[in-house]
Amino acid sequence: MASVAGFKIPSPWDRNSPHFDGKSASSLKKFLRHCKTIVEDGGVKVDDQKSKFLEYLDDDDIRDQWESFESFKPASSLENWIDEIKSTFPELQDDEVGSLSKLTRLIREHKGMERSEYGKIKRFNTAYLVEAKKLRQEPTVLPDNALVEMYLETLESGFAQEVRVNMTQMKLLATRLPGLTTPTPAPTVPKVKRRGEIPLEDVLNTAETIAEHFGGTGLQVNFEAGGRGPSGRVSIRDSNPEGPIGQSGEALQGNSCEDGSQLEAKF
Repeated sequence: MASVAGFKIPSPWDRNSPHFDGKSASSLKKFLRHCKTIVEDGGVKVDDQKSKFLEYLDDDDIRDQWESFESFKPASSLENWIDEIKSTFPELQDDEVGSLSKLTRLIREHKGMERSEYGKIKRFNTAYLVEAKKLRQEPTVLPDNALVEMYLETLESGFAQEVRVNMTQMKLLATRLPGLTTPTPAPTVPKVKRRGEIPLEDVLNTAETIAEHFGGTGLQVNFEAGGRGPSGRVSIRDSNPEGPIGQSGEALQGNSCEDGSQLEAKF
């Protein structure tokens, strides 16, 4: 039986060896990650790990700079040395804790997305949420309502308006029918935050759902307010007979459709 080959430490001249262009933060981040994998998986002795990093540097000036750091001395750990190297590229801090400029650039690159671009929207939502989560933390602490507005401004105006309308209707569902539950795959009633705010994640999910069902195959939620007091009617229609309502005949727990295509909840 053939044995599994052990980890081979690449030589500096190998094509797959770590490379740092000396200019970009992304190149440095990749270089440090690659080098750290090499010294750990290659079993490099602790005292030799920093020198191994330097072997893969093409620029002698950068090598001299990294050797001059106080943390390069044997008494300091590899992690401390890596942190000092990272400090020469403040952009890495933005990458870790988030930056408004990066989010703004992401928005600018995707400006005008339409409901017909489901794949693009899904990918954008993933990237947007990653950056948004960073910006929710210290030191930025960007509130959800600001993140929601920035997101909606990325969408084509008609699409953004449709998302707003749907979220308003779903918010009314949540406030008028707090005990209402909607089993999957029916639309989810969002959690209403303070001052009527709706979480960013629910807005992204709404936009994604609209795009996924674009072309008359999705669900439509309508709210009709009653007269005095907390009364009214919520109707959920599925234009697709094979959709979640059409297939199950049920969209809201405890209520069923007469013909499998429409459901109403009175309150």
